[in-house]
Amino acid sequence: MQQTNGTDVKNNKSGFATLVAVIIIGAVSLVMAKNATILDLGEINAAFAYDRGEEALAIAEGCVEETIRRFTLDPDYSANGFNLSLGSGNCVIDTVANGIVREITVVGRTDNFYRTVNAAISLTDEGMVLESWD
Repeated sequence: MQQTNGTDVKNNKSGFATLVAVIIIGAVSLVMAKNATILDLGEINAAFAYDRGEEALAIAEGCVEETIRRFTLDPDYSANGFNLSLGSGNCVIDTVANGIVREITVVGRTDNFYRTVNAAISLTDEGMVLESWD
């Protein structure tokens, strides 16, 4: 039968305490890493949504510019629900003639992201004047 002295028991307790400390530190590190990963995924999703929204806005603005070009070629041009493909998305163009003013409403879309741009131009004998763009 083997005898243990006080030093062996003290070393065993010290080793057990170290093991428990390592397990606790490891568990806390895992929780922190998991939370950091979740936050990073949220930021990635937010950045993706922002990019898609900006792409939809660019499509809408491009369609407004195309509509203005068409008014330049034909002052009587009109579009009601006209669908135009542009890049990786599309837009729906509506126009309203109110005297010399042409009101343009465009909804740009890419994936499930939509942006609306409203503009107004005046057609005069001297040419075209951009009245508003928002």
